[in-house]
Amino acid sequence: MNTQFQPPEKMGRAVLAATRDPNMGAGVMATGVSGSGKTNIAEWAFIEHLKDGLPALWFCPHGDSAKKLRRQILMLPSRIQKKVIYVQASDLKRIASLRPLHVAREGLDEFEYRARVANRVGHMRHLLLASVGEGESGVIGKPLLRKWATTLLTIGSMSGLNVADLVHLLDVQSPVFKLLVELCPDVVAQAQLAELPHMRPSEREFEISSTRSRLMALLENVIIQLILGRSDDNVLSMNSVINSGTSMIFDLATDGNLSPEDQRMIANLYLSEFLNAVMERRLEDRRDYLCVLDELPVFDLSAPLINRALTEIRKFRTKFWFSFQGSSRFPGRQDNEFLNNIISQCRVHLYLQHGASDAKFFGQELSLADFDPMRIKHELKTPQQFFDHHEIVTLTDYSENEREQTTTGGSTSVGDSWQNTVGDTRGTSSSVQEQIGRLGEVVTDSISSSRSISDSTGGSATHTDTSSMSVGRGKSQSWKQSLVPVYRIEHVISSVQFYSSEEWNLMTAKKLIRFKPGECAFYVRGIGSCFGKLPLSVDPLARTPKSAVRRIAAHNEFMKAIPWYAAPDEIVAARKRFLNELLNQLRIAVNDPQRSGFSSLPDGIEEQRGGELILPNESQVDSTAIPNNIEIEEPTDGTPWEF
Repeated sequence: MNTQFQPPEKMGRAVLAATRDPNMGAGVMATGVSGSGKTNIAEWAFIEHLKDGLPALWFCPHGDSAKKLRRQILMLPSRIQKKVIYVQASDLKRIASLRPLHVAREGLDEFEYRARVANRVGHMRHLLLASVGEGESGVIGKPLLRKWATTLLTIGSMSGLNVADLVHLLDVQSPVFKLLVELCPDVVAQAQLAELPHMRPSEREFEISSTRSRLMALLENVIIQLILGRSDDNVLSMNSVINSGTSMIFDLATDGNLSPEDQRMIANLYLSEFLNAVMERRLEDRRDYLCVLDELPVFDLSAPLINRALTEIRKFRTKFWFSFQGSSRFPGRQDNEFLNNIISQCRVHLYLQHGASDAKFFGQELSLADFDPMRIKHELKTPQQFFDHHEIVTLTDYSENEREQTTTGGSTSVGDSWQNTVGDTRGTSSSVQEQIGRLGEVVTDSISSSRSISDSTGGSATHTDTSSMSVGRGKSQSWKQSLVPVYRIEHVISSVQFYSSEEWNLMTAKKLIRFKPGECAFYVRGIGSCFGKLPLSVDPLARTPKSAVRRIAAHNEFMKAIPWYAAPDEIVAARKRFLNELLNQLRIAVNDPQRSGFSSLPDGIEEQRGGELILPNESQVDSTAIPNNIEIEEPTDGTPWEF
């Protein structure tokens, strides 16, 4: 049976309608083998959203789609171009820094603020452990790791430090460590931190070595240090992005500067920042957004956050678009909990070409919607004759015969008989007579002889000839009426065989295997499914490289004006300036907590004005308050500054 495909124009309208319907669950999932067209339809939908003035985010691990989308956007009107920001993670010329531990204090009371800090710390702890191949389960059975990781991240969040600045808390002999200890909000944890410098080296290693090794593993790459190293307000704020309705394209290609682990970490950092910003927004501040995740398994580090968001993201007016190559890259393949949760929560499914195993797996969802247990597979029919009625008919009996006979015969008889008889007769007779009492004797003898001979002869001859001939012809015709029974033949169903669910699933899987690139099965749970050909995403600048270079250069100049999209040298200088101010601020905080604007004393919670550092102007900083032995100096050999 041939599959009827809907035209690309109709399929395009259906896809856009599904992505903009607020009742489509968590969003859209598109799955297929490499080259089947799943990224193409996502690119097309992304551009159509921008044309209609709807903001969207694109996360591209391989970079090709991100660069293609950028070229397509540069052909759109300038009002759209200015609302799109292109971030290339591996580019060391411009860095989009983040503050994943930052929680704004505005409008929050102390308890709500600490609750949000705990939420941010928990997610960052998960990313920290995932960077070394562990997830949140990495703290199970490791109370020291959980305690120190949570303590360090909490200090960083409540003091305004970024993740890269937490290395100061790992050098327990540094004066900076002693000052940062005073910022610990937990009195018990503060006392434990204060005891670390006085422990034996072996005891100290036992306490903090696991936390230090994981934090240093996270910060191995200088790009991640730069992304997580800026502590001022000039960082990428997803809340500001959402408020302004800005669209962003994240090019996460490694380009030789990032390892696969670094790529996954950066991808999940940007994604978690966006999801946290979405989930924290009030009802009146929410707006429609489309978040496209190409190559979904790359974002497995954010699986707990995505799983939580899947069940409620619809209420925050945000939709996901997941693109992935079947179950091949998910741990456990088709039994992966993350994959099955996405299939369940997304109402809109696009199934493109698959291999045999995935075709049967994903075909279950598609075939179950159309499965009818009473759908007939085969009927066995037997012809049977049934009496219907009588009809009066006139019968005509017509006969004609003709006979011609010729007989010729004859007989001949010849007979011959003879008889020859010879006879010879002879006879002898003798008798004796004796009488008792009286002597007497009689003797008689007789002899007779005869002979006869006869001979006879006879003969006969007969001859007869006979011949006869006869000719005859006759005709007869007669009419009569009679009742004639009329019968009908019907094919009676003697047995019926129905399709089983396994057979129906295999028929659907067969279609998925035979799809050509761009052909798909479009399924909306609760509505139905159809087959169609997807619209093509066209790159108009692909054949005009010179024009593309000019347009990209102009767009780069526009993005240089963005304060949080800074060069590495600017980030290093800002970090140095912040740390110098931090040292002075810490000295003030220890000696006079009320002047600094924050306090580590539990009784002074109601007097705190904020959990962030209040950085004084340079004229207010007493440079003599900063010890010379901990002054931060920039290297003179030209190498990038780092901790």
